[in-house]
Amino acid sequence: MVTVTLTQTTKLASPGECIYCGAKDGLSDEHVVPLGLGGMLILGKASCQACANITSAFEGKVLRGFMRRARDTGGFPTRRPKERPASHNVTILRGESVEQLSVPVGEEPGLLMLPLLAHPGLLRGEATTPGVIITGNELIYFGIPPDRFAEQHSASGLSQTDDVDATAFARMIAKIAFCYAWSMFPPLRRLEVSVLPFILGNRDDGGEWIGSSVFEHQSQKDGANVTLALVRRTFEFQGEVRTAATVQVKLFAQSGATGYEVVIYQCAGNLGNTIWTG
Repeated sequence: MVTVTLTQTTKLASPGECIYCGAKDGLSDEHVVPLGLGGMLILGKASCQACANITSAFEGKVLRGFMRRARDTGGFPTRRPKERPASHNVTILRGESVEQLSVPVGEEPGLLMLPLLAHPGLLRGEATTPGVIITGNELIYFGIPPDRFAEQHSASGLSQTDDVDATAFARMIAKIAFCYAWSMFPPLRRLEVSVLPFILGNRDDGGEWIGSSVFEHQSQKDGANVTLALVRRTFEFQGEVRTAATVQVKLFAQSGATGYEVVIYQCAGNLGNTIWTG
């Protein structure tokens, strides 16, 4: 297992090419974890404009979509501070009535519903259907505890409806994992990266390579809000022993959220030193 703990923004040297497609021109910096989630590890000049447009599009669907309220309440970074609202509408339940309250940001729960996904199909030893497989959801919050907020407002409960784009979320998690693996052991052989076509939107096979996973690393115990680890997995697939390099990703670790695991490389037999060098 390989992990890194950061306490300040760290920028790595440019790989000299786009890590997604190999282009040499028009490169921009790439945050491993999006800036909007507090990411501090940056790959210098590592994404061409075309690939940056792809990754920023699905990250935007997540960060400015179902995560926006929680990010506002939690005070996460934003590139658009002037667009950050001063208040949120919170729906409360009182008996059979439904009411909306306008509450200053930071004085409400800041609820976030995270999708839970089936463990990666490859690691389960099962063929998967197209797309990602949602098995449930997990509620976390970033402000006042929901039960305390309900009590303060004499409410029997809270209600919130979000449009969760699970595919965009899975692509974001996969992109974080891929960038992290590259930051640890550059350069990766792109043609052998199982999850890269899914990240770029060229295949709809995310359930094969990404899913929820239960783990806890020392960095979480030390107070990290995002934990990343590169691990080696041995598993059986259709009667054949295989080895995979995976990255474990846990966002909002201090909330107790479940993590995710992403297959980066996979091969028959022993993975050897495919990326395990240094």
